[in-house]
Amino acid sequence: MGGDGYLKNELVKIVNKAKVSVRVFFVGLIEKTDIKDYMNLADVFVYASKSETQGTIITEAMYAGLPIVAIGALGVGDLIEDGKTGLLSTDRGNDFSKKVEELLASEKLIKSLGENARKEAQEKYTSKVCAEEMLEVYKELIGNC
Repeated sequence: MGGDGYLKNELVKIVNKAKVSVRVFFVGLIEKTDIKDYMNLADVFVYASKSETQGTIITEAMYAGLPIVAIGALGVGDLIEDGKTGLLSTDRGNDFSKKVEELLASEKLIKSLGENARKEAQEKYTSKVCAEEMLEVYKELIGNC
């Protein structure tokens, strides 16, 4: 897990209790230039935040070909197509953990969602595609002046 925060100790306890500490690593803060290397080591991307205002980390995971499990909240739900590029959950009860378990239980699902995520990222979220879309918006705005 990349990053750090006040919940880290609780997360370490959960990982240890679930006996998955040989598969989950807490690496602390990651330099921006190293993020892609960590993404390439991962099998899945799990995002429990209830908001993502810019979508950067989500699109980076998609570009790396990682299937994503996330709470279908602000921003995230616009990037991930449930059942195609990832799995979206609610923030109620055990829905999130059930989605993670569903994904981890199926290599076929991991592969399918990951391939779809990479394809969608390459088609929609490269810097070139985003720049072209912004140019179209600017052209439309200038044309309406």
